[in-house]
Amino acid sequence: MPELPQESRAILFPEFPRNKLNSVQKRCSTKLNNVQVFATLSAIDIRDGIMARRGDHSRDKIHCMALDAAEAIVVAEGYSGLSARKVAAAIGYTVGMLYLVFENHNDLILQVNGRTLDRLHERLVAAVVSGNAENAAETTLTTLARAYIDYATSEAPRWNMLFEYIADKNDIVPEWYQYKLGRVFGLVETALRPLAQDEAETCRIARVLWAGVHGICTLKIRQRLDLAGGQSAEEMANMLIRNFLRGLQGG
Repeated sequence: MPELPQESRAILFPEFPRNKLNSVQKRCSTKLNNVQVFATLSAIDIRDGIMARRGDHSRDKIHCMALDAAEAIVVAEGYSGLSARKVAAAIGYTVGMLYLVFENHNDLILQVNGRTLDRLHERLVAAVVSGNAENAAETTLTTLARAYIDYATSEAPRWNMLFEYIADKNDIVPEWYQYKLGRVFGLVETALRPLAQDEAETCRIARVLWAGVHGICTLKIRQRLDLAGGQSAEEMANMLIRNFLRGLQGG
């Protein structure tokens, strides 16, 4: 770091005499691979010759702050507007500090999407209602479809990001993310299980059916329902589910 004139140093860092400033610099440079870096750098961060004061933040706090900031950026600018630099700037930390909390940019995106999957699951669970023994599957599935469409409509930027982000071919999807995704499909599988021959078939038909519901939902979000005759998304989803179940029961 280039030396500043003494008068400039006195203005910028009045409460940090030279010996203390050097001490902080030394601690920052020697603890980069240690969790204590969060306590050290949260008090004072030296970047591009500028000293920014911050409150003490734990690793978990920085993690939460970063996800909150990332979600706000996605809501305001969409997935294409999300970057590590913007997130770091929003929470007042460097990009380097951000990557001490997240493995990489993909990890940040997956964790934002993980939050979205949690909220979507909560919305679907809250919406499920019990039907009678004759049409329990249809009642549950149409309720889930309506809740899914409602969530996608009210939380379009977050919902879009679930599908706009495409992982690299060689990336392995973390188990925790597969679990969150599986919970959403699990609600559909539970409704279809009595109609399937085995668990493998339950899994397949749940994904086939929900691919159709997702397509209807996408038409609504993109405002292209006119391509399907102008019916509402809910009407289309109900028709799809009703005929899908008739096919299963008739087979």
